[in-house]
This record gives sequence, C-alpha cells and structure tokens, in this order.
Amino acid sequence: MAIGLSVAMANSGWRVLLIDADMRKPVAAKRLSEDTQPGLSDYLTGRIDLKDIIRETNITNFYFVSCGSDILNPIGLLSSARFEEIMQKLHEAYDFVLFDTPALASVVDGAMVASKVDASLLIVKMGSTKLPDLKRAKEQLQNFNSCILGVVLNKVKKRDYKLHYGSYDYFFKSERFFKNKKAGHIKLSNRVK
Repeated sequence: MAIGLSVAMANSGWRVLLIDADMRKPVAAKRLSEDTQPGLSDYLTGRIDLKDIIRETNITNFYFVSCGSDILNPIGLLSSARFEEIMQKLHEAYDFVLFDTPALASVVDGAMVASKVDASLLIVKMGSTKLPDLKRAKEQLQNFNSCILGVVLNKVKKRDYKLHYGSYDYFFKSERFFKNKKAGHIKLSNRVK
C-alpha cells in the first residue's frame, strides 16, 4: 500500500520519500531492494549520515529509506532527539514523507511515529481486521494526538467489491464509462505538470 501510494504521488510530480519504519523486521530492505541497506536505525543510532541512507528508485521523484540494521530498542530511537532532527530535515527536502510502520495492534512504534507527522492513514486488510481491533487502533492514534485522515480498505477481492458496489461496475467495464468509444483510446501523459 505504501509503495503504491508513494509511486502515485511521485508520478503526479511530487517529491516523495518513503521510509520503512518497521525496524523490528529488517528483512533485506523488504520489497524495494534485494540486499540489506543502511537505513533509519543506522541514522538514528548515529552510525551513518542522512545523505547515506536515502536511495533513489527508478521512478522519478520517488526516494526510499530502508529500516536499516536490526536493533533492540526501536521505540527509544523513535522518541529520540535524532528522530525529531530527521523529521525537520526531511520536511524541508520533500513534498511528502511517508512512513510505513508496524501494525498498531502489535507494538506502539506506529503510534509513536503517527504522533510526530502531519496525518495518518489506517490501512485495514479486508476479511482480516476485526472491528474491535480497528477501534483500538483508532483510540491508540487518538491517545497519541494523531490526526487520522481516514481508513483504507486493502486487499478487496473484485468479487467482494462487485457484491457491495455492483452498480459502480464502470471501473471494470470501461466501455460503459466513455460516451465516445474512441475517447477510451486517448493516450494520457504519465506526469501531471
């Protein structure tokens, strides 16, 4: 979800930085790289400079910071003066800085990050997240004074979407969306200027 949102924003012309803030699972920089890279935890512990953790991607305007090396106390790093410092520097350098954090139900790291950013999105997995868990996550964010933009329902199957929103099937049948069939063949630019 975070990667897709970051790419969409970057393709719209914004300078976007995605930070993998799940320092409890440094799994080979997860999906954006094959090898472990120095990242957020390495910067926050003072082992490396900020310029050395920001990676360019093959998408214009999209940059990435991995979670970094395995550490014992992520919450201590997220509440440090060095984290406040990185927030200030990145706010000045990028149009949007997105943090991908661990699930709120498991640890407090996500709520800690949410308390320091402008706004938060709750990502909910269809068929997996229970309503009481969602309410607890919302309360946790509110207790940390986080501004919640909304909830994104993720991993919705086409069958489930059509079951509840069948009358809006123009997303699946584009010929019904366009009055002039030739209009559906117009090639649009990849970038908004």
